[in-house]
Amino acid sequence: MNNHLKSPSQILEEKSQQGWSGCLMIPEPKDISVGWKIFLHEGKIQYATSTVAQKERLTYLWQATKTKLAFPQVTAKGIDYQQLCQWSAKQNFSPTDFQQLLLELTKEALNQVLTIEQASIIIRDEQLPGDSMTSFPWQELIDQEYIDIWKKVRISLDSPLSLLYLAQNKAFDFYKSWKNITQNDAAFAAFAETQKLSDFVNPLFEKICLYDLASRFGIDYNRMAKYLQSFLDQGLIKSSPHNVKTNQNQTKYTTKKPVANQKKQVTSPLIQKKIVSQNQEQAHPKTLPIIACIDDSKTVQKQVQMTLQPVGYQVISVLDATNALRELSRNMPVLILMDINMPDINGYDLCSMLKRSQKFQNVPIIMLTGRDGIIDRMRAKLVGADKYLTKPFEPQELINMVRKNTVFLVNY
Repeated sequence: MNNHLKSPSQILEEKSQQGWSGCLMIPEPKDISVGWKIFLHEGKIQYATSTVAQKERLTYLWQATKTKLAFPQVTAKGIDYQQLCQWSAKQNFSPTDFQQLLLELTKEALNQVLTIEQASIIIRDEQLPGDSMTSFPWQELIDQEYIDIWKKVRISLDSPLSLLYLAQNKAFDFYKSWKNITQNDAAFAAFAETQKLSDFVNPLFEKICLYDLASRFGIDYNRMAKYLQSFLDQGLIKSSPHNVKTNQNQTKYTTKKPVANQKKQVTSPLIQKKIVSQNQEQAHPKTLPIIACIDDSKTVQKQVQMTLQPVGYQVISVLDATNALRELSRNMPVLILMDINMPDINGYDLCSMLKRSQKFQNVPIIMLTGRDGIIDRMRAKLVGADKYLTKPFEPQELINMVRKNTVFLVNY
């Protein structure tokens, strides 16, 4: 039976007074493909859970409770009540501790449901298998402060079950906003000091839910939601439906499928560089291999062009590092030359970001810079740079290094 646009709290109150047993399905208003399930027995809540991101929720709440027990070995597809009971029995989890875990899972799900003002609620006769270990009057689980916080969060973020996503062409805008917020928000600045920007950005490139993101950084997800709010309000981070991730992963799997008779995945960095070059050649058989030069100096750009173009390379100049990702995506290079000292974003941060990107991780990067200290060289290596060449350089020195690192067959 469907109850269109009913208040979840109103339905819970009705079913509680009736002493009803069954399951309430509460879909998310902005993504009806996902939602929450609340199991009641004789008007009391036995268990509540989400229809997706169950493992992410369990991981987050497991960390939040600071239990010393090993994390349960459960399937990635879904974690239902019966699986948790089976795991508890195998691990000799005490009934008191297990009840506390179920309480945390149930309380978090219930309070999320209560942040939804109206939904098309589905009422089912479905019940939990076996004897329930828990039974709570739903009113006793209400955390009004939590509900008030999340009602504000939901203005920017559709749901904690939504996938958070940062488009790669928004990465530098995100970087600028990150720096700006760090300068104006003391709490965010304290968080930013303990984190690498690339570690924060890269999961967002692949789509990630709030539970997973909070777990990775070991912080309260209310606090994480607060950190994200400005980026969401600016439209830099998007909130997308959870089912999009499945389609995206299927596409990635298809594109990565090995060729016939291939027994092992290619792992050699040199061979990976050659594959990048061969793919470039196959995609543009009549064009020259592209070298990208990211440097805010027009003099250096001209020198690189005059050195490499006569020997068979096409050079694209990127003067503004904040536009680098956009230009690299439009003109996939076989190699990237990059300065360290640039306005807005330095070469170390940009190199790290590119090396963590699936699209550019196998493209060789040569740091082309005036810095010649051992610390600079070590730092460049740590962020993933393949080679290091100091300015001023001899033309033949640059040519030899480019040829060696592109492994690209060109008629000179």
